[in-house]
Amino acid sequence: MKRSLVIASTLTIFLFLLLLIPLDGAVGNTFVFFVGRFHPILLHLPIGALMVLFLMEIISVIRSELDLDAACNILLWFSVFSIIPTITLGFLLASSGNYDDELLNFHKWLGWFTALICVWLVVFRQQKPLKNPNGVSRFYQIFLFINVVFISLAGHYGGHL
Repeated sequence: MKRSLVIASTLTIFLFLLLLIPLDGAVGNTFVFFVGRFHPILLHLPIGALMVLFLMEIISVIRSELDLDAACNILLWFSVFSIIPTITLGFLLASSGNYDDELLNFHKWLGWFTALICVWLVVFRQQKPLKNPNGVSRFYQIFLFINVVFISLAGHYGGHL
């Protein structure tokens, strides 16, 4: 628990630092734009992992005898460690300033909140409910659902960019 809390706190600070990147084209480094162009390739990893995690958590509730806890933990950690480079590359790509401001703003904030929630889901998942110590908390389930909605909306707005 302590390790995941330290990792979540550190990654949260990193996510807040990403907000300092200007998205108005003021960054004149073409290498930054080149690296940022890998965002559309990399973004499929956390999307797929979070969607599969969501489905596995539903299956785990319906069929608790399957014991999918270890697989869900692996998928959640994979989601965290794939969403951080994805959002970083997204901010680098957006810094070119060549996008519709309104769509970019929706996409940026939905993606940013998705990453933030994803990072903290690791901590929330370790909070075991009193009634069922083998299960996950309702708090975790609600935030996982919110995260799936956010990532779906972020993908929708990103697809229109």
